[in-house]
Amino acid sequence: MELTIEFPVEQDDIFTQPSHLPQGFCICYQHNVDDAGYGPYGFHTAKSEILLKRALGPLTYWNSERGQLVDADIPKADGIYFFREQGYVTTMNSELMIYQKSQAIQALRDRYKKTSPSTPSSAKPILLEVAQGRRMSGAAISKILENNCSFLISYSRITEMGQILIFFDTTLRANIRKTAEEEGIKYITEKSIDDLKPW
Repeated sequence: MELTIEFPVEQDDIFTQPSHLPQGFCICYQHNVDDAGYGPYGFHTAKSEILLKRALGPLTYWNSERGQLVDADIPKADGIYFFREQGYVTTMNSELMIYQKSQAIQALRDRYKKTSPSTPSSAKPILLEVAQGRRMSGAAISKILENNCSFLISYSRITEMGQILIFFDTTLRANIRKTAEEEGIKYITEKSIDDLKPW
């Protein structure tokens, strides 16, 4: 048996300044579940990949290591994934490219010890503020939400639950549940992450 499990976000574990954020919801995935409810976690099965592709559609992933937005079919690596065709994603990408260009020009000027022209420096783009080590900036996430931008966050727990997907757009809940049921995947809701069986 395969399960999609919903539970509330444990904001203190994942975000800095979590008080800035609304209450979202998480899902994780359990497969090869035995009669006692035990089984490994993670979106590792063919059914789980179909669920993610159908329920979420094409995504754009912020690759913080490469410093760019890249297309993604399903969420795999940890980080933030935006739903495609959103105006604010285009705006964030434009701000990022302007900033990166100005930084590259400044680096060349510094290298050849040339005087910088008296032009105002570009503000640091919001995308560069999102990730803070293993945690996410609550302030940056809050700003993205204020711009009516829909996204998910992928976060991995080392001990249990495997990959967790975090959502703040609660309208997505019904579509995820409906898609899971159509694919023959049981959808259950727990009151807390502590209610999940360890593995």
